[in-house]
Amino acid sequence: MFYVVNNHHELDERKSTNYLVLERKMPYEPISTEQTKLQEIAAQLLDPASDIATLSAAANAFYDLCVALSDWKDRTQKATQLASGKAISPEDAARCIQDFMRTAKFLRGLEAAIRTVQIRFPGTPIQILYAGCGPFAPLALAISTRFSAAEIQFTLLDIHQESLDLAARLFQTLGLENHVKAFVLSDAATYQWPTALPLHLVVSETMQRALDKEPQVAITQNLAPQLCEGGILIPENIRVEAVLCIAAKEFPEAGGEQFRIPLGVLMDLNQDMATSELLTTAAVMQAPTDMAELPHCLLFTTIKVFDGVVLNAYESGLTYPMTLYPLGKIKAGEILEFRMNWAQRRVFGASVWNKKNGIDRISPNSVRHYKPSTNLYPTPRIDKNRCGFRGSSSKYLRKERIKLSIVRVEGYTS
Repeated sequence: MFYVVNNHHELDERKSTNYLVLERKMPYEPISTEQTKLQEIAAQLLDPASDIATLSAAANAFYDLCVALSDWKDRTQKATQLASGKAISPEDAARCIQDFMRTAKFLRGLEAAIRTVQIRFPGTPIQILYAGCGPFAPLALAISTRFSAAEIQFTLLDIHQESLDLAARLFQTLGLENHVKAFVLSDAATYQWPTALPLHLVVSETMQRALDKEPQVAITQNLAPQLCEGGILIPENIRVEAVLCIAAKEFPEAGGEQFRIPLGVLMDLNQDMATSELLTTAAVMQAPTDMAELPHCLLFTTIKVFDGVVLNAYESGLTYPMTLYPLGKIKAGEILEFRMNWAQRRVFGASVWNKKNGIDRISPNSVRHYKPSTNLYPTPRIDKNRCGFRGSSSKYLRKERIKLSIVRVEGYTS
């Protein structure tokens, strides 16, 4: 029996009229050959020894398998704009599987996190909330081939009913329905987990690069505090960092040098910082005064899924750098301010201080100079032909034109 729960009421109050409890009588019998195929795909994606070609083929096979088994015909559901950000359409969410390095590393991190939680809570079924599961719930589907239903129980949450219906069909068809405790129709940024049940693990990948547009920040702020003591948030940390770069030197030829000047970390989004005011505090940084080049400012995203499983720059659409083109080329000594722009759905707004917006009226002591940041997850030198994510037609490679925020600086407003 599968439950679809509306809004954000507690799951254990079955008699409440706020619940829509449905028994799904699906005519699909588990297909042994498809179960075997899913197990093979999961094994390839979870194997750290798999090369890029293998991972890419496995991710595409995973997508094709889900499309075929879900019998998805109606793809008219559009994206939903929430107060906390944009919930992408079910069709766009489904395609995320094909970002193969993202899929592989999230799966590896999730498996490692589950095994860690099992040590902390021996003999207890691990309760996992998958917030923004999409129509295929790929992380839950693949991980369910590695653990029994007695070991893990997923609650699959999404804002789109179509996604929940398709995910339910997949789990039923593949004989994994016992791994799912509930299907919840709700906004993950406001959903409240039932207090009678411990929440051991939360996983959400509702984001784009630089945490732009989608509601990952709001979801983390809402769900991380609801984890039980010893619970784990996946991803474990998302770091957004401002770096001065020259695009032409990002992938230098033999003998060439990369041009990067780290300005500082704009955000570390994790379980500890979820309720911190620092998430909304503006960061002011200054370019080196002796800088001879004229670089652009880029936002680099690094995702620590769990423990040593990390998505570095250029490995995924989520970690492809965002160039702040509206700032133009940065000159030596210029001061930049970054803040979370709530009006633009948590896009990082940025501006350069100048005489028009008050730089000549501010004491140098009021500028919080950032030392070059220490990258906790060093980005290796990457061959551009071996990036985990590539494709010039992708939406992630378009020149992003973000709107500048209106900033307040030490009592002055631009």
